[in-house]
Amino acid sequence: MEINARARQVLINVGGIIESCFWPGKYSLELSSDVYDKLWRFDREGLPADLIS
Repeated sequence: MEINARARQVLINVGGIIESCFWPGKYSLELSSDVYDKLWRFDREGLPADLIS
């Protein structure tokens, strides 16, 4: 049990290995903005159909 707890601390917690290696850090807002710009369509996902017109 203690091994699992230590591994969780080192790997998953804030500042851990996974966060520092796989998270975009200061670029995360810019990346999510680009994704929404390219993938999100207001006419399909924004409002119910009766509110669009």
